[in-house]
Amino acid sequence: MDVDVLQEPEGGDTIHEPPWKRPLIIIGAIFILLVFVISIVPWFYLELSPPPNLNAVGDFRLTDAEKASLESVDYEPTGNIKRAITQVDIFDYRTITTRLASAACSTHSDLCYAKSIYYYVQGLQYVSDPATRQYVQSPAETLLTGAGDCEDFSLLASAMLESIGVDADIGVTSNHAFVRAQVSGALWGDEYTWIDPTSSSDFGEISFTNKDVMDWFEVA
Repeated sequence: MDVDVLQEPEGGDTIHEPPWKRPLIIIGAIFILLVFVISIVPWFYLELSPPPNLNAVGDFRLTDAEKASLESVDYEPTGNIKRAITQVDIFDYRTITTRLASAACSTHSDLCYAKSIYYYVQGLQYVSDPATRQYVQSPAETLLTGAGDCEDFSLLASAMLESIGVDADIGVTSNHAFVRAQVSGALWGDEYTWIDPTSSSDFGEISFTNKDVMDWFEVA
């Protein structure tokens, strides 16, 4: 049997290396590299392609007509996010969303639209509820006041996404709320994209795991 023979520099026993060992090492290294690439490619894809015009997002303002329309939205105050969702009519937010999306994205792209919504909602002011009482604002209230907490931002983002045909659900943990959306154009078309505008995570990322999610609520 043929073997590779390696001599130690200063004498010593001859080392016999089986001929199959090197290919296994190479295969193992390639496998580790592939796992690494697969783990980072989705993040880079979401971050880099396609980008919205952030200046357009930052400059976006409600028109007087839109403000008047939002002020007329019927909503019964509640501290329960599930009840708040049942009161949302996504068509109340379609005009605003389409105007934002068309201003921020030069071509049709649900991924770009989702990013523009994410950055717009992220740019609103975060204000917590009182410690003694939970209140979930309507998306109309959040737009008009320009402020809210994680539940308010999640309800607004999901309503805007649904208004342009992007399926969105709200997930809740013991102390947080966020959105997952099925965005066509994302790298994995049948998977969910995370949208969490009140956290320090980037678009497409969350700072917790699925096991922390206590419940999901469909918005539509």
